Amino acid sequence: MSKLKDSLLVLEASTTKTADYQSTAITAPQIDNDYVGKAIISVTACDDASADETYVMYLESYDGTTYYKVGCVEIPRGVTGIYEIAYSGVSAGKQAVAAAIEGVRLNLDVSGTTPSITFEGYLAPV
Repeated sequence: MSKLKDSLLVLEASTTKTADYQSTAITAPQIDNDYVGKAIISVTACDDASADETYVMYLESYDGTTYYKVGCVEIPRGVTGIYEIAYSGVSAGKQAVAAAIEGVRLNLDVSGTTPSITFEGYLAPV
């Protein structure tokens, strides 16, 4: 990626996936109930050979027990580029405001005959 990013906020280094996938949750000290930012997803390859592939990337927060979907972006098959998912710790995923956010991760949902997507992602403050 050409943008400057905090290495503690990398959600996923460049990877190629052909099935559903969840990244490891990051637990940087900056990510708490007051954090406001966005997930930046850079897609460098996205298969559309069968014309039935779908790709949805979710950002999830974690309270120590449960993962909550806090936002998502549908990535059109065959379309590379930069995608963003807004994130606000206070509104993270319908979880109780009192619950402490312990981490965030990416959750990729794919379907179709031959899905394959290459991407990387990180959190960035707004």
